[in-house]
Amino acid sequence: MKKLILPMAAIVGMTVATGAHAQFGGMPKLGLPGMPGASQSSSPAPAVDIDTFLESANLAKSLVEASVTHIAAAVGAKEQVQEIMDRREAANKITNPQEKDAALKKIASDEIAIIGAADADAVSKKLAAEKNQTKAKELGASIYNLVLGLLKDKDAFEQGQALIKQIQSNPMNAARMAPKIVRLKEVLGSIGSQISATPTLLKSAKALATVAKVAKLPASSSEAPKKSSDAL
Repeated sequence: MKKLILPMAAIVGMTVATGAHAQFGGMPKLGLPGMPGASQSSSPAPAVDIDTFLESANLAKSLVEASVTHIAAAVGAKEQVQEIMDRREAANKITNPQEKDAALKKIASDEIAIIGAADADAVSKKLAAEKNQTKAKELGASIYNLVLGLLKDKDAFEQGQALIKQIQSNPMNAARMAPKIVRLKEVLGSIGSQISATPTLLKSAKALATVAKVAKLPASSSEAPKKSSDAL
């Protein structure tokens, strides 16, 4: 087994340099004056495509959400997993947006709790008993993608905060782009919740990665997500 490399300090300490990629491998450049990728035009309107940034930020958030769900399903007790599935099915049928969001957030919180309580030895025995190599590889890919998603979350949170600050520094822009500022704050709120769970998730990810034979976890947000068929 190769030595596992876990970029815990990079994520928790929020010290990794921000990415500047428009594709899913990183966050898009922000074309506001004084920021990386900025246009130095004297035009009062920001040159950033906020919709592109929001799309990238939501992809980062979704990567964490999907990874958490997959890991919880792999390590949780059968009864816990079935309960989560039933609750998610019911939550997705809720028509009130606020109630639906609250139900899904509670499910996500419970999934994180399942991951945090997972015993690596028990999971190892469970995988060995099932003799399902595909499931083990899917778990490994999900663990890798979880850490990658948290790195992307960190980039998105830092860039989003800087973006809001830049927009609000110009009263004309702030008034014109008020609806998008609201959307930015909503996305950053969701990402912030994921970041707050980072210590719990990383502690379990490190232990479970060894069980799933993940030799190296991502050290940069620019790395690509893994599939179960990829070498880990």
